Amino acid sequence: MLKFLFGKKGSAERQPRVTTEICVNFRRVSEFSWNIGKTSNISRSGALIRAVQQLGPTTPVEIEFVAPPVFGDEAGQLVACRAKIVRTSPPPPNDRRSTMGVHFSKLAVVRRPGEW
Repeated sequence: MLKFLFGKKGSAERQPRVTTEICVNFRRVSEFSWNIGKTSNISRSGALIRAVQQLGPTTPVEIEFVAPPVFGDEAGQLVACRAKIVRTSPPPPNDRRSTMGVHFSKLAVVRRPGEW
């Protein structure tokens, strides 16, 4: 069961970012296999993700991660979301990980069986 987060639809206001490294799984919408990345920063509206697999701007993606403290009551819970890549940067010298900025469009806490 999913519990949808975030109330105000259409709000253009950027949420405060928190610098933190958390592991994320991400994939193009409708793909089967997941890629692994880490955040550089995250908020309720988006994240900056470093990963070996780089996807281009405007690519719709699905992302899963354990919510950090900035998510309030949802902190520590598994979050699944839809997002869109809004910008990318190539990897720095001596690093294989590119950077992707993503904007979350739909987020939900994934309720596991027994957590009703």
